[in-house]
Amino acid sequence: KAPFVVYIAAVYNRDEFQANRVDVNMLAVIDPIKHNITLVSVPRDAYVQLGCKTRTAMDKLTHAGVYGIDCSIKTMQNLLGVDINYYSTVYFDTVTKLVGALGTIDVYLDEGFVVGGYTFKEGWNVLDKNSALHVARARYAFKNGDQQRIKNQQEVIKGIINKLLEPSSLTKIESIIRSVEGTVKTNMTGDEIFALVRMQIIDRRGWTFTQVALTGKDAYLPSYAMGGRELYMVQLDEAKLDETKVLLQEALGITQE
Repeated sequence: KAPFVVYIAAVYNRDEFQANRVDVNMLAVIDPIKHNITLVSVPRDAYVQLGCKTRTAMDKLTHAGVYGIDCSIKTMQNLLGVDINYYSTVYFDTVTKLVGALGTIDVYLDEGFVVGGYTFKEGWNVLDKNSALHVARARYAFKNGDQQRIKNQQEVIKGIINKLLEPSSLTKIESIIRSVEGTVKTNMTGDEIFALVRMQIIDRRGWTFTQVALTGKDAYLPSYAMGGRELYMVQLDEAKLDETKVLLQEALGITQE
């Protein structure tokens, strides 16, 4: 009945959900009234203040996960100026099993590329569970590296959501959820998930998407987790960050003073 925020965190090793680098950091503001989903992605190497440490603890965002998912949540909240209501920590298998349960997803790519024996074209692509994972993971195939990967990850998320919203998917939602058991850790309850499903079945409206990918410039800066050793970082564009904070507030229906 009101907009809420979900933090989507993708980790490399599902056996270490609570203490692992988080390589995908995405916020989704879900507005069930306007039927809009606002996706905001932050580069894994963004130079940020770690939310669980002192004000001088600066490091790349991915390292926040080393101190547990709560540290990643606090870091994202501080960076973007919103409260996170729910989190979902996912793994490679989450993508393959979820897309496998859905069959295929339709994903739009603004740049074609070749990776892992797959050729993806600019425009619409029909992806199965394996090709979807390649799209979500590919980084070195692009001149812009992680920045293009972030865009593609958002498109994969959109493709999954749009397929989940189809009536044929909604009617088998329980089996779809079971398909990813053991690959997802979340604080969203089953009742809350099925409340969303019931809402969608009743009104059947489509959803729109607003997408933002934060950008910045390359730098070598001291890493808190590495004892002050200088590592590759991304210094975020402050103007873009400020714009994104305002966008998130508007998506949540919070009036600026």
